[in-house]
Order: sequence, then C-alpha cells, then structure tokens
Amino acid sequence: MEKVYELPTVGARIKYIREHKNFSQAGVCDAAGITQRALSKIERNETNPSIYRIYRIAESLGVDVYMLIPEERWNAAYSVYGVFGHVFISTLRRVRKRNAKKR
Repeated sequence: MEKVYELPTVGARIKYIREHKNFSQAGVCDAAGITQRALSKIERNETNPSIYRIYRIAESLGVDVYMLIPEERWNAAYSVYGVFGHVFISTLRRVRKRNAKKR
C-alpha cells in the first residue's frame, strides 16, 4: 500500500485505499457518517473535504489520517483552520515521523 504516498490528491488516496481493502463506497459512507454522493465527489476530486470529514473517512478505512493528506496540503490546512489546523498538522507530522522510524 506504499503507492498511496505517490498519489497527489486526497480523493485518489481514499479511492486507492478503499479499493485495496475491498471496501464498498456504501460501507465506508455508513461508517464515516457521510452520503455516498459526497464520497463519490471526494474520490473524483470534485470537492475538497474538511479535515473533520477526512478524519472520519480515515477511521472508516482503518488507516491513519496522515495517509490521506498529501504533504503539500498541510500548509493549506493551517491557513484555513488556524490554530486547530496547526495542532492537527503538527500531530500528523509527529505520527508520520514515528511511523517512518518503525519501518
């Protein structure tokens, strides 16, 4: 599943992981509490999900949230979500570094 880090968008990463784990859109949507239409739009990159929605989708896929967010989008999250975004992104960076050391 290392290919996921090469994918440039949140939607592409979600779709890749979902298909890799053989999860249906309906199953992910039920677990994440979103509509299938919303997930479909995210996977096709027609909309950008909120950090909260990304977190819920990551939980439903059983992956860490940092796997879904391309690193170049982390600064954008900070500018949109301010301090909350900064704390969230800082946490993502720590988790990513810790997991990289485990490999």
